[in-house]
Amino acid sequence: DIEPLLDAGDSSCVLRSYRLPDGCDYAFAHDAFKRAGFVIYAGQGQFAANMFRIANMGAIGADDLDALAAACADIFGSCA
Repeated sequence: DIEPLLDAGDSSCVLRSYRLPDGCDYAFAHDAFKRAGFVIYAGQGQFAANMFRIANMGAIGADDLDALAAACADIFGSCA
């Protein structure tokens, strides 16, 4: 499961932060998401090693969300 870093009420509407699952590092996740057609951003400061950020900007449809969900399952499933 991907756990949000902040509660929904404390998050931006266009940029969300999530904890990296145990056993997954940012460099691996970044490269895997890029190969899948998505760009994620590293956490900063104390969160650099254990979180990632993703922006939701532009025309995003249900197919895009399905592709992102599938990429998350594949990428984070291979980290465990």
